[in-house]
Amino acid sequence: MMPSSQSPAVMNRRANGINAWNDIVLESFSGSSVDATASEFPAELARCSIEELNFICVESQPSQVHRWATERPSGSSGIALLHLQDTGQGVNHQCGHSVPLAPGNGVLCNPDQQYTVDFKTPYRMFIVELPIRRIAGRRPMFDLEQDAGLGVNAHKSRMLLSLLRSAWSEFEFLGDDEDWRQCVSRAGVELALGALGGVSCPRPVGPSMGLRRAVIEHIRCHIDDPDLRPSAIAAKFGVSRRTIQSVFEKMSTTPSAYILDERLRAAVEMLREGQGSRTITDVALSSGFSDSAYFSRCFHKKFGVPPRLYMKR
Repeated sequence: MMPSSQSPAVMNRRANGINAWNDIVLESFSGSSVDATASEFPAELARCSIEELNFICVESQPSQVHRWATERPSGSSGIALLHLQDTGQGVNHQCGHSVPLAPGNGVLCNPDQQYTVDFKTPYRMFIVELPIRRIAGRRPMFDLEQDAGLGVNAHKSRMLLSLLRSAWSEFEFLGDDEDWRQCVSRAGVELALGALGGVSCPRPVGPSMGLRRAVIEHIRCHIDDPDLRPSAIAAKFGVSRRTIQSVFEKMSTTPSAYILDERLRAAVEMLREGQGSRTITDVALSSGFSDSAYFSRCFHKKFGVPPRLYMKR
């Protein structure tokens, strides 16, 4: 089995005082600051990556966490944050919503908008990072600007928490078993995406949201078409190319980048399911690439290994 460049990675930081903790938090969450009155402040933050699953585990003391209290982000991060309370008590405030955080509760946060979390007790929290384009691919009606600050279904968040706890405790084992690591990663991402299903407030579906849903479905159904380009999509729906670009700007990506990402995602699934029975050219053509060399370069850039080696792992 070839060594995987997608092996799990962890970054651990510890602090004993509030100033050191502020440095760690700011490094991990831009625009963040922490207020606390305790003279001693033991805390720990670990950032973990298991294939596509990226999450942060924070253990800290009673405090108030602010994001973008005195400044604003310079651009869009392109991600949504799913805060999952593991132990302790707190309240999350964003966009006029206040969500109590007890063990098992979760809340959706927009990292590009101001929010505050009041932690009344020592706590442990898991924070899952989800690319907005990945969410929209599964839930085309998703709108982070409107859904930020809303709680998620408690049953779904508890299932995701259980998986994250297990992944956290078995982290070293995951490095030795690539198939299981991929399974854990896919399960974690799917559970996170599923938890978002109960977030949205009822709201009318405007024409832009309807177009987004239709465009994403069209891409999904025609991903093997090498002529699937922004101009062709615009012509299909009778709108301007700029309109199609605007649809994807809300997802913090571009039409071309989204199509490429979906092509590579489809290619990976083919390689996993084919178990070496399909050629690189076959996989490239079936996922919409007209040039196998270009496919290999894009694949290597995204996954760290060329598709030929990926097939042999």
